[in-house]
Amino acid sequence: MRTEWDHASTTSNMAARYLEMMDDVEIAPYWRLNAIIDDGTTVICRSLDGKVFDKRDQNSWKFLPPLHWKCRTDAEDIFDDYDGEITSFDGAKEIDPDGWERMQKQGFDVNWGDSDEVFTRAQSYLKKLPQDATPIDVDDLGITDYGLSEWAKVKKNSY
Repeated sequence: MRTEWDHASTTSNMAARYLEMMDDVEIAPYWRLNAIIDDGTTVICRSLDGKVFDKRDQNSWKFLPPLHWKCRTDAEDIFDDYDGEITSFDGAKEIDPDGWERMQKQGFDVNWGDSDEVFTRAQSYLKKLPQDATPIDVDDLGITDYGLSEWAKVKKNSY
């Protein structure tokens, strides 16, 4: 539960940050990814630390934190006088292809500020549902949709 709470908090904060940063796009057209570097830093966060992206590149926002569960990475505005290197979306994917693949598989390849999601379908406990945008009627769900055993099997194996 703690991980889910932290994830919901982080994605909500980053969604708000995205909206604030886009409001400033005229004076701060870039954003930088800032990782906390210590023994707990993941390869993807370490490799993208300090990378600057163009806010007008909508795909670059797929690297807006969180990039994984328990991610502590942040993002900040960079003003229009910046004259350093700009990392493209494809360039960011190439920095750590395995990390990008994990992000996709775990449902973190999302612009949290634009998605209106806190948890993606890939992060759902409902493993047997289609991954498309088909509406779900929760009244139609049963315990097997959550990957749980049927009650008769649980009761038979209980003490």
